[in-house]
Amino acid sequence: MVQAVHERLTAKMEEHREAKDPEPLAVTAKDVAAILRDCGAEAAQAEAFCAKCGELFGEGAALSPANLIDSKRFEVKAADVTIAVPPEQSYLVETRIIDGKKYLLIPAGEGLEVNGMPVDWAQTENE
Repeated sequence: MVQAVHERLTAKMEEHREAKDPEPLAVTAKDVAAILRDCGAEAAQAEAFCAKCGELFGEGAALSPANLIDSKRFEVKAADVTIAVPPEQSYLVETRIIDGKKYLLIPAGEGLEVNGMPVDWAQTENE
């Protein structure tokens, strides 16, 4: 859901940039709540977001998407690790529960390196 919201807000920012509109792009809490619902959030979660924004910024306040997301960066943080992924590749990041444990999955493909050293897949498959 986070990825989908990030993508939607990034797309809005890109469309605004391409339109060369001199006015700054602004969205309301209701706009963001609609995006949240479209991306799978429950109505109660979207309403809670609207209520919190209204409490913090005032009812109907205009928000800058650039203050909500960093369109040039998609970062995943866990207790012991931080992974940065180019936003256009964020669709590769998955979360799964396997055998009761939570995992972050990113397909490695070819050219995997650890600390600048290439990983030999043939070696790792046998271990």
